[in-house]
Amino acid sequence: MKLIHVLAIAASVLVLSFCSSACAGSSAKTASQFPAAELAWPGVEGDFLRGLDDGIADGELATDDAARLRVLGDQLEAALDGHDSAGLRLIPWSGIMRPWADRGIDDKVADLEIGPTVAESLHDRVVHFTATIDSLQRIYQ
Repeated sequence: MKLIHVLAIAASVLVLSFCSSACAGSSAKTASQFPAAELAWPGVEGDFLRGLDDGIADGELATDDAARLRVLGDQLEAALDGHDSAGLRLIPWSGIMRPWADRGIDDKVADLEIGPTVAESLHDRVVHFTATIDSLQRIYQ
């Protein structure tokens, strides 16, 4: 066997093992990220729904639009529960839905239900939840 063939085979094995390692990393990352997002979702969802209600009450969000956003929230929950990466890619969390979660937290502060320290913690939870969702969506693009 010529040296060039040996080098080609060695290179192929190296590429295959690299790809396997990369895939294993993604699988491990996914295996931990879905449960983390599932655990955070009930609290984030409460803030999201509060934000929608506040938007309606302030006349900044139409009831029909809020209903559509609630459906997206239900779809997000279903994707998380089922570890459905394809379904998760279809959810516009970061750009469209996340601001309503932040608004829900701010509304709790405005209504004196929580103070700034608790609000900061809740905003951090939304930030970490968003990073997790964004990461899961990137893995499966």
